[in-house]
Amino acid sequence: GLGAALAAVLLLTALATPAAAPEETSARRASAPTTDVEPGARSTSEGAALADATDSPANVASKTARRGLLQSAGRPVATPPSIRLAREDADVTRGIVFSLEGALASSVADPTGALAKTRLVPVLTAPLLCGEPATPANPFVTCGSLFQVTPDGKKGEEIPLASCASSSAGADSACAVRDAKKRVWFAPEPGGRDPSGPSGAAYATVSFVVIDNALTLSGSLYYASAEDRRSETAVAAVRVNAKPVVPSAPRRGFVDS
Repeated sequence: GLGAALAAVLLLTALATPAAAPEETSARRASAPTTDVEPGARSTSEGAALADATDSPANVASKTARRGLLQSAGRPVATPPSIRLAREDADVTRGIVFSLEGALASSVADPTGALAKTRLVPVLTAPLLCGEPATPANPFVTCGSLFQVTPDGKKGEEIPLASCASSSAGADSACAVRDAKKRVWFAPEPGGRDPSGPSGAAYATVSFVVIDNALTLSGSLYYASAEDRRSETAVAAVRVNAKPVVPSAPRRGFVDS
């Protein structure tokens, strides 16, 4: 019947297919990839991927080497300026001009200071501190005002030092020095002078920081936080020499003898 015919066809097909030679079978086995992996063990590639995901000290060092070593840049440094000695009353109108500058951390390559001049922004951080202490008779001691400097070197608008006590005052605030040369203009009060002479406290002190205004750093350097862009506070001391007092000549009287 039909079943017998189908069985005959399958038998003929099997007889027509040549059996693989022993040499061919050995070649196939030799060319096939072999792995000596025990049951339940991971392959080499799987083990490497798992090791890369761990946080062992050796693996962390390896990953750091692959990704490149990043270094945290140090904070910039505000430099107290050298200010010429002012004279009582003589500099009330003329004013005293000085620069508030700083330097980048040693980890930032800036041998000539050119980067610091373009990137660092001075920011005032407190009202003027007067050398003369307050007294019951004079509880509100004042010791001058601080102004911006215009590009042509003239006195600009007054800096609102009363609002500069906040640590959040940044490079874009009203407390920031806008002059490209980092200059400010100080005007003492009429009659203002060092309260205890040249060996005592200064007439006034100016507190400031410098902020690195760069958006990016070169190479592998970076700032860990916004606070790292801001220096510690530095102080600029303004001294005002008292004007000389010329004693009046003694009066001589003549009496007729």
